[in-house]
Amino acid sequence: MGRKGKKTRLSWDVRPADIEKARKKEIDELITSVSDSVLDEEDEQDDGAAELLTHEYRLRRDLVVSIKLPEDLTAKEASRLSQWLVTIPYDE
Repeated sequence: MGRKGKKTRLSWDVRPADIEKARKKEIDELITSVSDSVLDEEDEQDDGAAELLTHEYRLRRDLVVSIKLPEDLTAKEASRLSQWLVTIPYDE
């Protein structure tokens, strides 16, 4: 049913819940791909590369997230990273 009780002009071939499942699967695959790329790059780094430090953050009471960042992370890089992070959530 559309607006004001009229017939809707939109027709979904899939349920919204299925769209969300597909989105989560894509994100998981992307994270895995990025993680694999990062691991490959770490293997290829020469001795002159920046050292990575692991930072942990308690995001929720029952969830701690960690991220590896260069020890010489600049304010500009941190700003870029924060802008990317803002794009991740899928608010409903």
